[in-house]
Amino acid sequence: MSEHEPIDVDRATELAAVVDAAPRGLAVLPPRGDIRWPTAAPTALAGVAHDELRGRNVLEFVIEDDVPLVVESLEYLLATPGQFRPMEFRFRRADGAVRVLEAMSANRLDDPAVHGIVVQLHDVTDHRLTDEVLEVIAAGGSFEETLQLLANLLEAQLGDTRGIVGVDPHDGRFATAASSHDVVDDLTDAVRTDEPSVSGGQPETVAREPKVEDDSPWAEAIRTGSPVIRPDLASLSPELQREARVQGFDACWVFPVLQPSTHEVTACLIAWRTRPGPPSPGERVIAGRIGRLLSIALERRRAQGLLLHAARHDSLTGLPNRSQFFRHLGRELHRDGHLVAVLYLDLDGFKPINDRYGHRAGDHVLAQIARRIESVLRPRDLTARLGGDEFGVLCSQLRDEAEAIAIAERLIVAVAEPLVLPGDTIRSPALAAIAGTPVIDITDHADAVVVAVSVSIGIAFGHQSGTDDERLVELADAAMYQAKASGRGSWHRSVSSPV
Repeated sequence: MSEHEPIDVDRATELAAVVDAAPRGLAVLPPRGDIRWPTAAPTALAGVAHDELRGRNVLEFVIEDDVPLVVESLEYLLATPGQFRPMEFRFRRADGAVRVLEAMSANRLDDPAVHGIVVQLHDVTDHRLTDEVLEVIAAGGSFEETLQLLANLLEAQLGDTRGIVGVDPHDGRFATAASSHDVVDDLTDAVRTDEPSVSGGQPETVAREPKVEDDSPWAEAIRTGSPVIRPDLASLSPELQREARVQGFDACWVFPVLQPSTHEVTACLIAWRTRPGPPSPGERVIAGRIGRLLSIALERRRAQGLLLHAARHDSLTGLPNRSQFFRHLGRELHRDGHLVAVLYLDLDGFKPINDRYGHRAGDHVLAQIARRIESVLRPRDLTARLGGDEFGVLCSQLRDEAEAIAIAERLIVAVAEPLVLPGDTIRSPALAAIAGTPVIDITDHADAVVVAVSVSIGIAFGHQSGTDDERLVELADAAMYQAKASGRGSWHRSVSSPV
């Protein structure tokens, strides 16, 4: 059809219907910015009727902070014929919800058939939520914030959904979870605590997923590693059915997230739907994409945990390091009502082993001694490597001083047990010749060498230093030297006067 032929009325009606049904909206704006010709999509985006939208100025819907950007863009369009690159701005719907729009514009003021600015509009709020998740992960934001954003993203991209993200499954439930609805109810059963985690990290959101047995859809997803789709509520437990109906849900979809190297389920995306039915292929793709984002967040958390552990623990023995020891000691000394003791341990006879057999042998001895120390302590006690062949033990909530002395005596016995040095830890003949130490022929020792060390222990009690953690450790250190002077493999109690 040429531009001079008359337009078929039926064809024009069909074209108008197609344009009106397009998921991306079109609008024509005159130079002053009033909306002259919106299709159906912009009216849906704005949340107002078609007749109410016509004639209103586009700036009425723009968030105040973004008005200067939109005005500048309109001015640029008026001065520049042709197509303008996409831009984004935030707008407020009639119901108060804030969304993000992408606008592709073209200046057609010189076209008599249009005489306006043609704007193609697309809601990109979901994409911006994805970007926000990635930015939080990249910036090292809190894991809890990331989970909350992912739950919000699940709700936004699936629609008609309440999103729940559960991680760290255990016995069909989750140690940590976040919901797109900031509520505590029988569907999330969230239990939050402000107590710091044992590793010293940030407070965690601890959640127990719904109070049901192993027939819950997420428990099945954890067991099988496959999506579990409940297109209606019929197969759910009566308790879950009742709560779901109260909250207006008619279906439940669960998508597990697997750890790539082990293929074990590490998390689940749970979508409570307000409409019955299974997910469409596109909705499955959306869940897969959000699951990959969750995998990135979990891997980031794991890497951060490794870094945090490395910063707070001794790399050889795996014990907490000196800074962690003082951190826990300071906290215990500020708690009232219970007895605290510090045991300062120094190995006797370690240096000759290190000098004769080499540092690998010495490292083996230290690692084995660390395990022995841990084996005789109470569950609440903390041991740390303070440096070299020195260890510290923090004993809290003691019944009396005699209990600390009993722990010291158990340590002396445990450490004194003979140690076997594997052949591969002993300095080679070539290195022994360079170091000027005796050459050890492993064949003479049945592929192993047996050595022994003892330990001298100084004991000091919290009431001797008040809340001064450094002084308490110094008192225990001084008592250790007194034990060493009186005979190795013994303990000595600090006799410093209480503060």
